[in-house]
Amino acid sequence: MNNRNIKAFRSIPLLWLLMPLMLNSCLVGSKYNLPELPKPESYATVIADKGVSDSIANITWFQLFGDSILNRYVKTALESNSDLKIARLRLEQAGLNYSLSKSNQLPSIGYKAAASLNDPSSDLFQAVGTLSWEIDFWGRLKYAKKSAYNQMLAGEEGRNLILTNVASNVAVLYFQLRDLDNRKEIVSNTIRLRTEYYEMIRSRFLGGETAELDMLQAAQQLELSKATLASIDRELAAVERSLNILMGGIPSRLMRGLKNTEQGVKVVIPVGLPSDLVENRPDVRQAAFTLQAQYAQIGVAQALRLPTINLTGALGFSSLELSSLFKSGSDYSSFTGALLGPVFEFGKNRKRVEYQKKEAEIAAETYVKTWLNALADVENALTAIETYDRESKARTAQAEYSKKALELSRARYTAGYTDYTEVLIAEQNLLESELQASSIKAKQLSAVIGLYKALGGGWR
Repeated sequence: MNNRNIKAFRSIPLLWLLMPLMLNSCLVGSKYNLPELPKPESYATVIADKGVSDSIANITWFQLFGDSILNRYVKTALESNSDLKIARLRLEQAGLNYSLSKSNQLPSIGYKAAASLNDPSSDLFQAVGTLSWEIDFWGRLKYAKKSAYNQMLAGEEGRNLILTNVASNVAVLYFQLRDLDNRKEIVSNTIRLRTEYYEMIRSRFLGGETAELDMLQAAQQLELSKATLASIDRELAAVERSLNILMGGIPSRLMRGLKNTEQGVKVVIPVGLPSDLVENRPDVRQAAFTLQAQYAQIGVAQALRLPTINLTGALGFSSLELSSLFKSGSDYSSFTGALLGPVFEFGKNRKRVEYQKKEAEIAAETYVKTWLNALADVENALTAIETYDRESKARTAQAEYSKKALELSRARYTAGYTDYTEVLIAEQNLLESELQASSIKAKQLSAVIGLYKALGGGWR
């Protein structure tokens, strides 16, 4: 490099070197603030169990269930579910985008080799190293990096949200599966008893001891039970297939663990303020990170309205003869600074800023909506747990009374004290009450899962 070029290179104004230190004082953009929200001091629904000291949100899924088969299914789903795999890939993609945004703040270093062969007297050969750097005076690149970072965090919470949904859906489907198993057993027992009773009435009819109408009604009830069993088998197969898909497997017969009545799931009371607990939910956190990312996009849009400062430099060799390209005296260097900015673009840049501000308003309202829905989800789950508990006890008692009523009605019919209509009503009441008791038990367990999900429980 000749002395003149060296002197020029060293005479770069100090301002250019100090420019990065001045960036923070020149940032544009809007200050990020979460929307103000009402903070309830307590839950509207209170569960009677006052002895529980821990919060359900702090219990992991393998502590919540005592069913080893259910635990295995939850674990399999968390490892193999397709939606979770897609979410992991999108999260990796967001991480790459964040890394790219960080790289944009650094200089770009490259090289150039060129040859111009137009005329021997004007041929030119060059081998040059290049440097290009956009000075982020207004913070555009910084805001872009901040936006990408929060988008990455939002993506992580989105993955956690899918994870929570997958795990809770597995549990709910499993409880439905065990409910259908139990209902199938109830109807199968009913078919067995009604077959026996039909044979008894048919024998009495053939012996002239009862009317043909009684035999026909008994046959009708028997076929109704068989139809109910077919319906349960169809629903059972569909739930089993859905559970297989959640676990990333092909439709197959699934193993069973504990019955719903044997599940050792404890209902626990959330500890802490409702607002503090729901803020740990993945969807609430995702909405907050999305809002931060959108605030950063406002800064990006505002910076685009202002001039950009670019520094470019080149250091290498230039010669009219290829043979003398790397010889003394052929060294070459240059350094330039450029100021580029919009003058008149018919309001495009201003409208871009306004557009991003509207996007931020939408993100803020989305956060508010998500936060309020989170509170409602917790309250709904608490209400469901409390009311399903009462309903389950009542349905179980109803089934016991219905069973005793059927025994008495059959005894009265056999003794000739009543007609067969009373027996029909008692049979149907027993079947419906047993099926209802089974269904409510599954819903009661699912309500516990609902509370766990509403509080963003530890499925990870």
